[in-house]
Amino acid sequence: TYATEYNNNQWTVTPHNFASLGNSFNDAANAYSTVYGEDFPQILLGEDSNFFIYRIPFQTNPGLYMPLAYGGLGSSYVGMGPHGSGSYRLHNVPSFNSYLNGRFYDHIFYAPKDQAAISAIGDCWQYPAEFCAPADTDFTVAGELFPSSYSLSPAAMFNQQVWSVPNNQFPSVSDLFTNFPAAFRTPAASMARYPDLKTHMIEHHWLQRKRLDCNPKMSNTQFAKYDGCEPFYFNHSTDSQPMTLFYDGHVAGVGVREAMRANSIVKTQKGGSNALGLFRRDVGVFGNDGFFQQNAYGVDIPGFAETFPDTSFHILTTDGIMGRDILGGDGGN
Repeated sequence: TYATEYNNNQWTVTPHNFASLGNSFNDAANAYSTVYGEDFPQILLGEDSNFFIYRIPFQTNPGLYMPLAYGGLGSSYVGMGPHGSGSYRLHNVPSFNSYLNGRFYDHIFYAPKDQAAISAIGDCWQYPAEFCAPADTDFTVAGELFPSSYSLSPAAMFNQQVWSVPNNQFPSVSDLFTNFPAAFRTPAASMARYPDLKTHMIEHHWLQRKRLDCNPKMSNTQFAKYDGCEPFYFNHSTDSQPMTLFYDGHVAGVGVREAMRANSIVKTQKGGSNALGLFRRDVGVFGNDGFFQQNAYGVDIPGFAETFPDTSFHILTTDGIMGRDILGGDGGN
């Protein structure tokens, strides 16, 4: 229904022509007011039972106005703390949740096994209005949010040209505004070249085959948002098998080992260890380690056991919506 009303586009909070309006994020946001005669649109979170409207001004957290902020916006790339900053987990805002149950903190946006998020939401879980600030947070100061358990693929929310540049040439955030005027033109879901192999939405936390609840490497003030606990992410263990929605509409568990193997096969086919695989290692602050892989679960004993995962599938997919995150049953040519 959303796609029907928006010319077959995927959901986004970023104006499609945003990168063409200025030479930096702030320039473009200011130019928006001049071009359209109105303030740059804010992310609305919803109205509470007292008719107070919660919103996120871009000046407060500009990173949330990108599908994935990967540097160049000060410290805001960590945004909501552990989650990295970006709209890829904010699809429970009114601009999308109005097509479902109309509430930010609604069961439909949270995985039943994601007890860390469900517990943190507290009384808001049963709150009848569109939005409420959880009791243990100071929303007016910190703007604390507990975003959806499910992560859209941020790579697939950008224009695919951004994610198709040669290896080690991924544009900085400032480059988007100077060299990629269509950077934020979100592609239609129908553009997926491998709809049965490209992940669309995934469980963000390690929920299937989980061994530990909290990640000790992320239990600090920057990361731990769930009463001092930050769960491991879906790509933090080789045992993880997150439930995943693909662009062709089917749902399946995708093993981290499966994604790692697929990436290895493609790199070999393309020429070896320095080739560009199924996910990128040159995306801003995430760099060679990929999406928070430095905080992964595992052991590394040279010559004996190496069980650390090594994948940023779904998040940093090469070629964006035109890429793939796993291979088909034939080994995938």
